[in-house]
This record gives sequence, C-alpha cells and structure tokens, in this order.
Amino acid sequence: MPNIAIQIHVLPADAAEGRGGTFLGPPPLVRISKSGGDTVTFKVTPANFTFQIAFSGFSPLNNTAPITDTYPGPFSPIVTGQYHYQVSVTDPATGNRWLLANCPEIGVDL
Repeated sequence: MPNIAIQIHVLPADAAEGRGGTFLGPPPLVRISKSGGDTVTFKVTPANFTFQIAFSGFSPLNNTAPITDTYPGPFSPIVTGQYHYQVSVTDPATGNRWLLANCPEIGVDL
C-alpha cells in the first residue's frame, strides 16, 4: 500500500529544459491499485506555487473537497478505470497561471 506522489512541475521562466510555463510533470499516466491500498498525494514544484486538480466528470479518488496545494492528499482510489484530469498552477508572486488540460491521466486498477 504505497503512497504515490504525483509531482507537478512547471517552469516559471525560460530555462534549459524549456520555455516558461512548460510542464515537466506530472507524468502522462500514473497507475494506482484500488485493491492494493495505494494512495495518491499531489505536490508542486516550485514549492511556493499553488495548484488545483480537476477531473473531467468526477474524481476516481475519495477527495471530498477540491484537490489543491492546501488539500493535496493522500487520497484513495474508489472507482476503477482511466481518468483524465487538468492541472492549474499559479505563481502567487506574479499571478501567472498555467494550465495543463486533458493530458495527465490516472489509471485505477483493481
């Protein structure tokens, strides 16, 4: 029953890895096990940035509130299947906001 940390990483400015606003994470697909007791926690880099996760339709996780930097998990899977979600990241110092939509996915297995 591992806790899987999904790292959200956005570049705040142009760098060797890419242009400012480029997402280096989360990975395109994370697989978790419902019967294995897996849990998921979301984390953002840079650490002082804020984030919000929104699933298309409904969340396969047991979150009772929106998934954000103030409520990042851990969450347990409650429904099996493949679920797309979008990530919104904001730099509180500048107000810059970046959105990654319909790319990351959580696959919940039995």
